[in-house]
Amino acid sequence: MHNVSRDLIYGVLFRSNAHAIWEDLRERFDKVTASRMFSLHKSIFLLAQRTLPVSTYYSKLKDLWDEYDSLIPPPCCDCVKSKDYATHLQYQRLLQFLMGLNDGYAHARSQILMKSHIPNVNQAYAIILQDETQKIAAGNGELDPTALLLPEALDLSLQNLESNANFVTYEDTQRVNVSN
Repeated sequence: MHNVSRDLIYGVLFRSNAHAIWEDLRERFDKVTASRMFSLHKSIFLLAQRTLPVSTYYSKLKDLWDEYDSLIPPPCCDCVKSKDYATHLQYQRLLQFLMGLNDGYAHARSQILMKSHIPNVNQAYAIILQDETQKIAAGNGELDPTALLLPEALDLSLQNLESNANFVTYEDTQRVNVSN
Protein backbone atom coordinates (compact mmCIF):
# COMPACT_ATOMS: atom_id res chain seq x y z
CA MET A 1 0.00 0.00 0.00
CA HIS A 2 3.06 2.29 0.16
CA ASN A 3 2.99 2.64 -3.66
CA VAL A 4 -0.61 3.88 -3.78
CA SER A 5 -1.42 7.59 -3.73
CA ARG A 6 -3.13 8.83 -0.57
CA ASP A 7 -6.05 9.97 -2.72
CA LEU A 8 -6.63 6.41 -3.94
CA ILE A 9 -5.85 4.41 -0.80
CA TYR A 10 -9.44 4.18 0.50
CA GLY A 11 -10.72 3.05 -2.90
CA VAL A 12 -8.38 0.07 -2.92
CA LEU A 13 -8.06 -0.67 0.78
CA PHE A 14 -11.36 -2.50 1.15
CA ARG A 15 -11.33 -4.45 -2.15
CA SER A 16 -11.38 -8.20 -1.83
CA ASN A 17 -8.62 -9.00 -4.34
CA ALA A 18 -6.07 -7.49 -6.72
CA HIS A 19 -8.27 -8.09 -9.77
CA ALA A 20 -11.06 -5.97 -8.28
CA ILE A 21 -8.57 -3.18 -7.51
CA TRP A 22 -7.21 -3.18 -11.06
CA GLU A 23 -10.70 -3.22 -12.58
CA ASP A 24 -11.73 -0.25 -10.45
CA LEU A 25 -8.60 1.71 -11.41
CA ARG A 26 -9.03 0.83 -15.09
CA GLU A 27 -12.63 2.05 -15.10
CA ARG A 28 -11.65 5.33 -13.49
CA PHE A 29 -8.43 6.19 -15.28
CA ASP A 30 -8.23 4.26 -18.55
CA LYS A 31 -10.05 6.88 -20.59
CA VAL A 32 -8.86 7.87 -24.02
CA THR A 33 -10.59 11.09 -24.85
CA ALA A 34 -11.07 12.44 -28.32
CA SER A 35 -9.42 15.71 -27.30
CA ARG A 36 -6.26 13.87 -26.13
CA MET A 37 -6.11 11.89 -29.37
CA PHE A 38 -6.58 15.11 -31.38
CA SER A 39 -3.80 16.81 -29.44
CA LEU A 40 -1.49 13.83 -29.90
CA HIS A 41 -2.16 13.60 -33.65
CA LYS A 42 -1.59 17.32 -34.02
CA SER A 43 1.72 17.10 -32.16
CA ILE A 44 2.88 14.21 -34.34
CA PHE A 45 1.96 15.84 -37.63
CA LEU A 46 3.28 19.31 -36.77
CA LEU A 47 6.59 18.19 -35.30
CA ALA A 48 9.52 19.25 -37.47
CA GLN A 49 13.25 19.29 -36.93
CA ARG A 50 13.77 23.04 -37.30
CA THR A 51 16.86 23.87 -35.19
CA LEU A 52 16.93 20.55 -33.32
CA PRO A 53 19.66 17.98 -33.87
CA VAL A 54 18.37 14.91 -35.71
CA SER A 55 18.66 12.77 -32.56
CA THR A 56 16.47 15.13 -30.52
CA TYR A 57 13.90 15.46 -33.30
CA TYR A 58 13.69 11.68 -33.71
CA SER A 59 13.46 11.09 -29.95
CA LYS A 60 10.56 13.53 -29.62
CA LEU A 61 8.75 11.93 -32.55
CA LYS A 62 9.33 8.43 -31.18
CA ASP A 63 8.00 9.47 -27.75
CA LEU A 64 4.80 10.73 -29.40
CA TRP A 65 4.42 7.49 -31.36
CA ASP A 66 4.96 5.44 -28.20
CA GLU A 67 2.31 7.43 -26.36
CA TYR A 68 -0.09 6.96 -29.26
CA ASP A 69 0.57 3.21 -29.25
CA SER A 70 -0.05 3.06 -25.51
CA LEU A 71 -3.44 4.73 -25.93
CA ILE A 72 -4.48 2.75 -28.98
CA PRO A 73 -2.26 -0.31 -29.30
CA PRO A 74 -1.80 -1.72 -32.80
CA PRO A 75 -3.06 -5.26 -33.37
CA CYS A 76 -0.55 -7.87 -32.29
CA CYS A 77 -1.85 -11.13 -33.73
CA ASP A 78 -0.05 -13.08 -36.47
CA CYS A 79 -2.85 -12.78 -39.04
CA VAL A 80 -2.18 -11.33 -42.49
CA LYS A 81 -4.30 -8.21 -41.90
CA SER A 82 -2.44 -7.43 -38.69
CA LYS A 83 0.92 -7.79 -40.44
CA ASP A 84 -0.29 -5.58 -43.31
CA TYR A 85 -1.43 -2.95 -40.82
CA ALA A 86 1.94 -3.03 -39.03
CA THR A 87 3.78 -2.64 -42.36
CA HIS A 88 1.55 0.27 -43.36
CA LEU A 89 2.02 1.93 -39.95
CA GLN A 90 5.81 1.65 -40.21
CA TYR A 91 5.72 3.17 -43.71
CA GLN A 92 3.54 6.06 -42.50
CA ARG A 93 5.95 6.73 -39.66
CA LEU A 94 8.91 6.67 -42.04
CA LEU A 95 7.20 9.30 -44.19
CA GLN A 96 6.38 11.41 -41.12
CA PHE A 97 10.01 11.29 -40.00
CA LEU A 98 11.36 12.18 -43.44
CA MET A 99 8.84 15.01 -44.00
CA GLY A 100 9.84 16.68 -40.73
CA LEU A 101 13.54 16.84 -41.59
CA ASN A 102 15.16 20.10 -42.68
CA ASP A 103 15.81 20.71 -46.36
CA GLY A 104 19.51 20.11 -45.69
CA TYR A 105 18.69 16.41 -45.67
CA ALA A 106 16.89 16.43 -49.03
CA HIS A 107 19.60 14.36 -50.73
CA ALA A 108 19.68 11.70 -48.00
CA ARG A 109 15.86 11.68 -47.94
CA SER A 110 15.81 11.07 -51.72
CA GLN A 111 18.36 8.27 -51.39
CA ILE A 112 16.21 6.55 -48.76
CA LEU A 113 13.04 6.82 -50.84
CA MET A 114 14.77 5.56 -54.02
CA LYS A 115 15.97 2.33 -52.42
CA SER A 116 14.40 -0.79 -53.88
CA HIS A 117 13.83 -2.04 -50.33
CA ILE A 118 12.51 0.86 -48.27
CA PRO A 119 14.15 0.82 -44.81
CA ASN A 120 12.18 1.01 -41.58
CA VAL A 121 12.17 4.19 -39.51
CA ASN A 122 15.10 3.15 -37.31
CA GLN A 123 17.24 2.33 -40.34
CA ALA A 124 16.32 5.64 -41.99
CA TYR A 125 17.20 7.46 -38.76
CA ALA A 126 20.62 5.76 -38.76
CA ILE A 127 21.21 6.87 -42.37
CA ILE A 128 20.19 10.46 -41.61
CA LEU A 129 22.33 10.48 -38.47
CA GLN A 130 25.33 9.33 -40.55
CA ASP A 131 24.65 12.13 -43.00
CA GLU A 132 24.51 14.66 -40.14
CA THR A 133 27.79 13.32 -38.73
CA GLN A 134 29.49 13.58 -42.14
CA LYS A 135 28.29 17.16 -42.54
CA ILE A 136 29.68 18.10 -39.13
CA ALA A 137 32.99 16.29 -39.76
CA ALA A 138 33.42 17.82 -43.21
CA GLY A 139 33.19 21.33 -41.82
CA ASN A 140 33.08 22.58 -45.38
CA GLY A 141 32.87 26.18 -44.22
CA GLU A 142 29.21 26.57 -45.09
CA LEU A 143 27.15 28.07 -42.31
CA ASP A 144 23.92 26.28 -41.51
CA PRO A 145 21.16 28.87 -42.05
CA THR A 146 19.44 27.78 -38.85
CA ALA A 147 22.63 28.27 -36.83
CA LEU A 148 22.09 32.02 -36.77
CA LEU A 149 18.97 31.45 -34.70
CA LEU A 150 21.14 30.36 -31.79
CA PRO A 151 22.83 33.18 -29.84
CA GLU A 152 26.00 31.12 -29.32
CA ALA A 153 26.36 30.53 -33.05
CA LEU A 154 25.88 34.23 -33.78
CA ASP A 155 28.65 35.14 -31.33
CA LEU A 156 31.04 32.63 -32.92
CA SER A 157 30.17 33.84 -36.43
CA LEU A 158 30.93 37.44 -35.51
CA GLN A 159 34.22 36.46 -33.84
CA ASN A 160 35.29 34.53 -36.97
CA LEU A 161 34.27 37.43 -39.19
CA GLU A 162 36.20 39.97 -37.12
CA SER A 163 39.34 37.86 -36.87
CA ASN A 164 39.47 36.80 -40.55
CA ALA A 165 38.30 39.92 -42.36
CA ASN A 166 40.52 42.72 -43.65
CA PHE A 167 38.34 45.78 -43.36
CA VAL A 168 39.22 48.95 -45.20
CA THR A 169 37.89 52.04 -43.49
CA TYR A 170 37.18 55.47 -44.93
CA GLU A 171 40.22 56.85 -43.09
CA ASP A 172 42.43 54.21 -44.75
CA THR A 173 41.27 55.30 -48.19
CA GLN A 174 41.93 58.96 -47.35
CA ARG A 175 45.51 58.20 -46.27
CA VAL A 176 46.13 56.45 -49.58
CA ASN A 177 44.72 59.38 -51.54
CA VAL A 178 46.75 61.98 -49.58
CA SER A 179 50.04 60.15 -49.98
CA ASN A 180 49.60 59.88 -53.77
